[in-house]
Amino acid sequence: MGQYWKFVNIDKRQVLAHESGLKLLEMLADRALEPLVGLLRRPQWVPYIAPSYAIQSSKQKSLESPVIALPQEVIEHIVSLLVEDERAGGPDLICLSLTCSYFFRLLGSRVQTLLAEDEAPWAGDRLIFVGDYANGIPEGVLNEAERRQLLGKAHEEVENDAPGPRVVTDEPNPLYYSIEQKFAEKGAVFEWRNDPDEVELSGSLLSHVQKRIGSTPECKKDINLIPGFLQNMPTDASGNPRKKAVLLRNLTTKEFVLDDTIAQGSLKYSLGEVLGTFTVWTEDGSGTESLQIPGRWAGHRFDIGCLEDVAGEGWKNVSDEAAQNLQDGELYDYGVGRRAWE
Repeated sequence: MGQYWKFVNIDKRQVLAHESGLKLLEMLADRALEPLVGLLRRPQWVPYIAPSYAIQSSKQKSLESPVIALPQEVIEHIVSLLVEDERAGGPDLICLSLTCSYFFRLLGSRVQTLLAEDEAPWAGDRLIFVGDYANGIPEGVLNEAERRQLLGKAHEEVENDAPGPRVVTDEPNPLYYSIEQKFAEKGAVFEWRNDPDEVELSGSLLSHVQKRIGSTPECKKDINLIPGFLQNMPTDASGNPRKKAVLLRNLTTKEFVLDDTIAQGSLKYSLGEVLGTFTVWTEDGSGTESLQIPGRWAGHRFDIGCLEDVAGEGWKNVSDEAAQNLQDGELYDYGVGRRAWE
C-alpha cells in the first residue's frame, strides 16, 4: 500500500484538511499543501492606534450607551475578563467593541490582533508532515506534559545512524493516529473526504459575530466598521496596495525562504510545498527517496510574513536550498503554484 501522510499542527492537535490522496508525492503533486499559505500568512494591516484623548472624547459622546452608564469599576472588570482570555472570549470582545465608539477605540487594537490571529490560525505553531510508518518523534519537539499525554509507554533512545536522540514508541505514532480534527483555509470546499460541518476554517471569527448580533442593516453597518478601520492594507503614494516581498519564516531556526525565489523556478511550487518537503518525518523512507529525510524542520514553528520581519540579525536565507529540494522532488506535472502575496 505504501506510506500515508498527514500534515499535523502539534499545538492545536489538528490535521490539514484536503481532498488529495494520502501518499506523499500525491499530496505534493495535487497541491494539497497550498492551503498552508493562507493558514500561516499574517495579514499586513495598518496598525490601529487610537490616541488617549480620542478614547476619552468618545466616552463623553457615548454616555447614552447603557454599558457606559455602568459604574467604571464594573466596566473595567468586564473588559479585563475578556482581555485575559481573548481567544475564548474573542466574539464577546468584538461585540463589546461594536456597542459604541468608546469601546471601539478602546479595544480596537486588541480586536485587530484577534482578527489577524483568526486569519492566520497556524502562525507560530509547531508543524510536522508525518508518515504512518513513523515510530519516533524528533527530539525536543514535545514538552514533558505532551510526552506523557501522547506517548504513554514511549521511551528515549539514541541511535548511531540518527542525527540525534528521539522519542520512540512501540505503539502507533500518536502524531499520526491520535490527531483527527481537520483544519482548512477560509473558502475551502470538501465534497467527499470531509464533512464540511466538521472542518474548521480560518477567517471565520467575524461570521460568528455576525450570527450573534444579527443581520439587520444597522448590525451590518456596525460590522462594516471593522474592515473599514481595522483591516486596511498599506498603500503607496498613489493609493494602491503596497506589494511586499513575502517569505516563509522558520521561527525556531531563524531561516527563511523567499516566495519570489520559488516563483522563479521551472516548476511553480508554493511555500506550502516548501514547508512540506522540509518537515517530512518518518523512519521509513519509502516514497520519499528524492527528498530530505528526516525533515530538518520537523516540529518547528513557522509563519509567512514580509522582508521587514527578517531585518534583524541572525536570519539566514535558505531560498536556493528550498528550491533545489523541490526540484529534486521531480513533480514535473505540478503546474502553477499559489503565490503568497495573492
